[in-house]
Amino acid sequence: MPKLTLSDIYIYPIKSLGGIRLEKALIQGKGLQFDRRWILVDQNGVFLTQRIYPQMALFKLEMQDNQISITYRNGEQVQPSARFNTATPDSGNLITAKIWDDEVKVIVKKSARH
Repeated sequence: MPKLTLSDIYIYPIKSLGGIRLEKALIQGKGLQFDRRWILVDQNGVFLTQRIYPQMALFKLEMQDNQISITYRNGEQVQPSARFNTATPDSGNLITAKIWDDEVKVIVKKSARH
């Protein structure tokens, strides 16, 4: 078997938004810690995806300590958008969200505006 080398680790905390490069990652039962743990949904509970909204590629994520910050970057234009604490207990309204053909129960987590 040839020698394999892992050169980069990226997680994508919010499905369909940008990735975050990590030096190391914790592996949990559902994969890498913080990877694809959150989704954005519209007012009808349907998840938002770059396949339908390609402009979502302009949102960049940064992670520091337990905070994930979301920033809109379009060329020279940079607008801080939202941030949330990953350590905050999951609490809030329980809704049914639709991800493609699947329906799942999700907790609505409010973000703090910058």
